Amino acid sequence: MTNKHRLILLLNVLLVVLIASWFFNNFTRVTKTVRLDQSPAARRNSLLAAQRFLQSLGHQVESIHGREILTKLPVTDDVIVIKHFFTSLAKDKEITLLEWVADGGHLVTSLGKDYDMDTHSSGYSLFDTLKVHRHSDTDLDADADTGKQLFQYYEDWETGTVKFDPDVYLHIGDRETEFTITNSSLNDSDTEKTPYHLVQFNYGQGLITLSSDNAFLTNKSIGDHDHAWLLSLIVETNQDPAKIWLLYDLDMPSLWNLLIKHAAPIVSSVAIALLLWLWMTMQRSGPLVETIETRRRDILEHLNMRSQFLWCYGKHQETLAKTQQNILEKWQQHYPLLLKLNIDEQMEWISKQSGLDLTSTRQALLETLVESNDLIIQAQRLQYLQAGYPPNKPAR
Repeated sequence: MTNKHRLILLLNVLLVVLIASWFFNNFTRVTKTVRLDQSPAARRNSLLAAQRFLQSLGHQVESIHGREILTKLPVTDDVIVIKHFFTSLAKDKEITLLEWVADGGHLVTSLGKDYDMDTHSSGYSLFDTLKVHRHSDTDLDADADTGKQLFQYYEDWETGTVKFDPDVYLHIGDRETEFTITNSSLNDSDTEKTPYHLVQFNYGQGLITLSSDNAFLTNKSIGDHDHAWLLSLIVETNQDPAKIWLLYDLDMPSLWNLLIKHAAPIVSSVAIALLLWLWMTMQRSGPLVETIETRRRDILEHLNMRSQFLWCYGKHQETLAKTQQNILEKWQQHYPLLLKLNIDEQMEWISKQSGLDLTSTRQALLETLVESNDLIIQAQRLQYLQAGYPPNKPAR
């Protein structure tokens, strides 16, 4: 390597060092957190965060909506989490659901309506039967920390914190419970029975877990306090479930979605038939209609077409009679002596004056002809009679 090459290499290295030094002196690497709006899936499914949390624990989880799962219940090793229980569930569906729980299923839900002391009903006939009701105490003077409850799942487990709505609580009948979280905002003198925020009890071989409200399960709150931990403890009560179903919306899917899901072949067939029908209606059948000319006709063509029209619709006899009457009246006006003669004498006199023979004159002024050829001859004779000249005599 020559000295010239060494000098060029040295200058390049020095240039790179200077550029790197300037870059690191003027730029600093920083971490910036940008908060984004909720995704459409999160806005639609308020239990989406709970689903992803449970999936991170290794559970098989699926979010669903509607009531289809109650039509065909899963295996009894599964857990069904219903955000708000149904207030209009058919009696046979309630019985089937309770049988599923009794066979080993686990139902987790919350009640969205209070028990009416006047009507002795809450709208949840299933839980009215189980004597589990929700009540409210809106007169409670709650501060910011009211509603935070400590819980300990088992005696040897660490204590956790969960926040419920302090104004609502549950009452249960004489039933043994597996796990409870009481409403410490109310003391024993406020209610006749112990107020609970969450109760879990056995039903047959299965479990039912009820909460006074479900805010701790939603996307907004599951990351607060120990809400996620409580959810994991609830669904893993006896053993790891085969699958966890999160029913986040009780509204039935639209009719169109149901048709697409359950009758897609029928919908496709109807759509294809409709397209074929539309295509057939667009096809031409029969000969094309001739274009109607809108030009103005001359007088002779008009008279010819009018004559054809009158002949076709039987109006030629009326027109012929009027023409005969007009011509005869003109002869009578021009020669008043005709008025003193009878009709036969008038025909003889007009015949002599016009030069037409008597038979032709009578046919032209009195007779009605049917054949088109005779009518043409008759019209020609009338024309000559109107001019005052016979058909074989030139006009002067």
